Amino acid sequence: MDSEDNERVLLLKEKLMSLSEELAQCQADKEFVWSLWKRLQVASPDLTQAVSLAVEREKQKAENKDRKVLEILQAKDYRIQELEQKVTAEEQEINKRVQQLRGSEEECTLMKKELAALQHRLGNKSRQLKEARRQAQECEEEGRRALQEARQQLDAQHSASQAELERLRDQEAVSSSRVKNLEEEVFRSRQDLLEAQSRSTALSLQLSSVERERADNEQQLCQIKRELQDLQCLYKQSVEHAGEQAHLIQQLEGLNLDTQRVLRSQEEAHTADTVSYQKLYSELSVSYQALWHSQEQLHQREAALSMQLSQRDQQIQELQAQLQSFTAAAGHCEDSGSPGGSSSDGADSLEKRIQQLQELLAFKTQENEDLRKAHAKHHDRLRVIQTNYKTVTERLKEAEDTHDLVKHKVQFPQDNEGLWKELFFYKEENRKLLADKANMEEELNAALDRIAAQEIQEDRREAAQELLFREVAEEEVTRSSTPIKTTMRRVEETFKKIEQLQSQMVSLESEILRLREDNRALAGERGDLQARVQMLQQSKEAEEARAKDERNRLISQMQSFEREAKEAAKAAAQARRRLLKLRQELGVLRAERDFHRSSARRKVNNKAPRVDASSRTHVLSTENRMDSPAKDDWEDMSADSESEDFSDSLESRYSARTRQASRKSKGCRYMLICPIDRPREESQTRNIQFQGASMQKMRRRKTSKPHSALRQHLLSLQQQVAALQADRQAAQQLATEHNHRQVQTQVQIDSLLQQLNASKQLSKKQACELAGLEQQKASLQMELEQWRRIRQQTSLNPPASEPERLQAQVKQLTQRLKSASSEMSKHTAANKSLRAQLDERDQTLKELHERIGVLERDVTMKRQLVEDLRSRLKICQDSERSHKTATEDLEKKIKSLSDESTNRKALVDSLKRRLTVATAEKTQQETSSRKLKEELQKKEQRVSVLQARIGERDQAMTELEQTASQQMHALTEQSSQTLESLQRKLTLAESQLRQFHTFIQALANELAQDVQDTKARLRRKKKSTKEGNKMSKCSLVKAASILNMSETDLVDMLDTDECEEAFVGRGPDTDWTEHVQHILQQQIPSAGLLMDAMLVKMKEGKVLTEELAALTAAVSKNA
Repeated sequence: MDSEDNERVLLLKEKLMSLSEELAQCQADKEFVWSLWKRLQVASPDLTQAVSLAVEREKQKAENKDRKVLEILQAKDYRIQELEQKVTAEEQEINKRVQQLRGSEEECTLMKKELAALQHRLGNKSRQLKEARRQAQECEEEGRRALQEARQQLDAQHSASQAELERLRDQEAVSSSRVKNLEEEVFRSRQDLLEAQSRSTALSLQLSSVERERADNEQQLCQIKRELQDLQCLYKQSVEHAGEQAHLIQQLEGLNLDTQRVLRSQEEAHTADTVSYQKLYSELSVSYQALWHSQEQLHQREAALSMQLSQRDQQIQELQAQLQSFTAAAGHCEDSGSPGGSSSDGADSLEKRIQQLQELLAFKTQENEDLRKAHAKHHDRLRVIQTNYKTVTERLKEAEDTHDLVKHKVQFPQDNEGLWKELFFYKEENRKLLADKANMEEELNAALDRIAAQEIQEDRREAAQELLFREVAEEEVTRSSTPIKTTMRRVEETFKKIEQLQSQMVSLESEILRLREDNRALAGERGDLQARVQMLQQSKEAEEARAKDERNRLISQMQSFEREAKEAAKAAAQARRRLLKLRQELGVLRAERDFHRSSARRKVNNKAPRVDASSRTHVLSTENRMDSPAKDDWEDMSADSESEDFSDSLESRYSARTRQASRKSKGCRYMLICPIDRPREESQTRNIQFQGASMQKMRRRKTSKPHSALRQHLLSLQQQVAALQADRQAAQQLATEHNHRQVQTQVQIDSLLQQLNASKQLSKKQACELAGLEQQKASLQMELEQWRRIRQQTSLNPPASEPERLQAQVKQLTQRLKSASSEMSKHTAANKSLRAQLDERDQTLKELHERIGVLERDVTMKRQLVEDLRSRLKICQDSERSHKTATEDLEKKIKSLSDESTNRKALVDSLKRRLTVATAEKTQQETSSRKLKEELQKKEQRVSVLQARIGERDQAMTELEQTASQQMHALTEQSSQTLESLQRKLTLAESQLRQFHTFIQALANELAQDVQDTKARLRRKKKSTKEGNKMSKCSLVKAASILNMSETDLVDMLDTDECEEAFVGRGPDTDWTEHVQHILQQQIPSAGLLMDAMLVKMKEGKVLTEELAALTAAVSKNA
């Protein structure tokens, strides 16, 4: 209950947090809309800034929503991973517990079998005890009979001894001693019988206690069986729960997979939509910026054009007054011959151009009307879609408000079907809108193509008109060389500029309309996307709520399963502890039974021949101690000579028979130890024997304390192992020393062998040298004999030179003999010394060989000793391991018994506490459930109030949006109407400007022509006056003679001066016309400059007319 209440409270808190966040967002949206409303209510609102703010706001909203969606998805993924890990861990725990339960069942079966075997053994041992009692009684009867027979024999012997006292006096002491011994044996047997009776009574008491314990054990076994049945039931229930849980987990996995697929498909669609919308948004932002720049430029141009229009209106008003004054002069100029034809041709071309422009304007107005009609149709469609969408959203909100959590859980598949249907409906609407958008784009492309074709046609017409103008201009040039060329060119340039401006204005208008339509379409698409995002968020929130409910339900189920598993584990642990306790008790009973049986058998079997056995054992032990088969103070320490045999884990005794057998089997193994170490080893063996005897006595006295005996036995074994390890280390040290000595002797032998080989080689060399010296000696003796013979023969006639030569040879030979004899003596002495060395080395070699044999024997003996020590160590280690395992088992049994007792006490206490705590918790939960119900009712009321408020705010938001959209549409329509009116005014102003320019140019031309005509008239008048005043022919002749020229040349010179004057008079007229054209070509032509130029020209004309009048008056007077 507490967990469910806590979950409900958490859910309500999360809902309150989400509602508070939505309220804050609604307030922020309200403030934003209010700020936009204020900005739009201004007299000249900045629409671009408002649109940019709205776009930024939508961007922030979309980013926040995307972040929330990503966070929710990540949290779901993490939660799914945690649940999967928990499920795997719980499956592993369930498998482990199943295996443990199987092990406990097998242990129970084994325990049952062991109990049956123990019962059978108890029956056999009770029978054996009865037989032992009978045998003890029969032994006592036989002893009595034997004593009686001995007495009868003694009586007979006494009667016979009286006859033979002399013979048997020596035997009396022996018989008396035997009698004493027999009496002592009888006394001992009586004591043994008393001890046996006491032991039998103790055994009977123990049997009674064992029977009681057996009854208790049977009761405990019945309880254990019941508990096992309960455990089996619990296990079956847990298995069923596990199967249900696995089924639920499979269902949840299927649901998770379905939800993951749906989410993946939604994510993919959302990502694709976001990518496409981002691309569209980027393109639209670029186009919007370009349009904004172009709109700014247009505003600037409109301002400049409005200024120009105002200035030109003023100029027109000023010039209209001047036109009235110059109508007479213009009429006079039109009456002239050749210029009249050219001006009529120009007027025809201008009329044609004006008609073409009017046709173009009518065609473009029709196209604009068609586009406006299409735009109105699309606008109507958007309005219908928006109304449908608003109705759908209102219905969804009403359904969500009226929707309950329980119904939501029950109607989960139905809601899914409704959601899928709504999604399909919205997809179809989206497709329709996309198709409409494509159609609109196609229509726009067709309109653009039409406009391009019309522009091409207009270009062709303009080119044809230009060609016509050029032909007309050429014809006019051919007709007259007057300054009409410049005026026609200027007119053509002005027409071209006007056409360019018109085309630019038309293109700008089409771009403005297209951009407006694009903006409207984008606004509609943005609304659709926002609606879709809201729907997706609502569906995601609903799915999250469902997932949370299912997760909480699964968590509660998992907790209940964990509790059940813990209870089952506790029950299994209790059953195991009880089984271990029973096993320990049975093991103790077995040990006691075996001990009593072995002690009874020993007493029965060893009662009669006990003295002989004890004497034998004593003699054998003394013999073993006195044996010393080794020589030269070496001692026999075989591995099996003093081995100990332990009969049982609870009883160990020193057996002499096994020692004798081991001596017979392994008596040839010896250990080489110095006599210094003998007393220490003897003390060690004595200590070991004394420890074994003391261990036997302690075990016999304290049968109820096997743990202390085992520990003492382990200590003694550890001491023996330590002694053996010390002996092993000493043997290893001796072996290493002997190995080192052997290596040294081997090195010495190798060196001696090398020396022997060298000496042999020297002796051989010396023998060879001796043989060579002996040969030389023989040869020398032969030469001496020959020389003596020759000397005897030649003694009669000795020459003078030969004796000296022979004496020298004799001296040389004597020196050689001396040197050879000295070398021989040296070699003989060296041979003698070498022979002595060889003899010494042979002796040393013999001694070394003897030593090597001794060392080899020692090494073999030590190897055998090491092997014996290793086998003894292995035996000791095995026995130590067995004793360790036995002690560990006993300690585990003691610990388990103590743990069971403490656990049982703790269980009782915990059960009592649980009862008290459960009652208290029950009361607390009831009170808390009541409080929570009240709080839930209050919170539900609050939630209903908040939902009503949210609905009101949504309605207010929709109304505000509608009003804002209506006002935006009204503003756009007003702006479009104002732009159209401005465009009309611009066209009128441009037409007026063109007419004004043409009027000014014509006026200027006519003024210039008037001035030129007056100048020509003045020249003619002057010429006529000059001709009247010309010199006579004689004067011309004189002048020609003086100048050395002819009369014709002189007349031509006078004519050139007049022409120059006329050319000089034409220059300022052309400059004035160019100055006027320059003023008109300016962006804002100044009226003051035009007036000044016109006044200057008019003053000049007045001056020229006055001069003409004066000249005409003078001529008339002269006439």
